Amino acid sequence: MLFPSAEKLLSAARLAPYKRAALGNEQAYLGLYLDNLRLARSFYPSLALLEVAFRNSLHDVLTVSLNSENWILTEQTGFMMADSLTYFDRHKGQMVTNQKALNMVKEAVREYRQQRNYAPASGAAIIAELPFGFWTSLFSKAYFLLLDKNPLRAFPHRPRGTTWEAINQQLIAVRRFRNRVYHYEPLCFQQSPAAVLCFSQLIQMHRSIVELLGWISPELPAWAAETDLVPETLKKLQKKYPLAV
Repeated sequence: MLFPSAEKLLSAARLAPYKRAALGNEQAYLGLYLDNLRLARSFYPSLALLEVAFRNSLHDVLTVSLNSENWILTEQTGFMMADSLTYFDRHKGQMVTNQKALNMVKEAVREYRQQRNYAPASGAAIIAELPFGFWTSLFSKAYFLLLDKNPLRAFPHRPRGTTWEAINQQLIAVRRFRNRVYHYEPLCFQQSPAAVLCFSQLIQMHRSIVELLGWISPELPAWAAETDLVPETLKKLQKKYPLAV
């Protein structure tokens, strides 16, 4: 189906990689754009389930280790303001403080109160307001050590010997991929100017998501499979684009 005003409404820059991959064929690159949307749609259920399950598992762990169900608010003057978060940045040539977690909590509280006529915010309410990036940031080295390595317990069924570094790298990759999905970015290309169609990286990303779900609870992967359209979607697209890698 042709779409004469596609570049005007979707932007030439957004369509450019699809256009290169389809060698300028309008019908082909517009079809590829729609197929990318189908890919994004297929990943929504598993990504959503991972985000919610990881958030709640980590919240439960920190509720115990910090001895407070309201830790998300009380720790604004606790680990989120620890002295160890201040360090010398060689690139800036000055002392800086990592306030990433604190700033995200403050923003979540501000938005929550604005939307509710400035009603007081409870910790339970703010938990649901915080972005995926907040929870994954607690696996970064600075916060992980401040929290006495307790975030690792959010994955109680991880294989023996799985390190926090390995989990952190997987969470970073999933977070970046999630952001691409939610911001309608191309998923089916390698990170190269050649705009080469690539589905193998998506197969690996799907495996990572399912693996993390299983490390939280063995029941989650099977439950996620009830709405998981990724394998079916990839199978159809691999057949449609046989030259993809």
